[in-house]
Amino acid sequence: MRYRPDGGRDFVYNIAESAAGQIRLTPEARRLADGAGHLHVMGSTLSVAGLKEIVAYAVKAVRARGGS
Repeated sequence: MRYRPDGGRDFVYNIAESAAGQIRLTPEARRLADGAGHLHVMGSTLSVAGLKEIVAYAVKAVRARGGS
């Protein structure tokens, strides 16, 4: 976060280079998704290319069991 002299603030999010951006669709991640009943996805998650694959897999897995 950067504070400007006028009191305003700038937020910088570098999700792709953060720990969240390093997540991959591993066998363990598949098992978690396969057992989930519900899924919540933050909009910023979809801005990271690698996370889109995980979200797509999880959505299909949860919906296949009637989850939301």
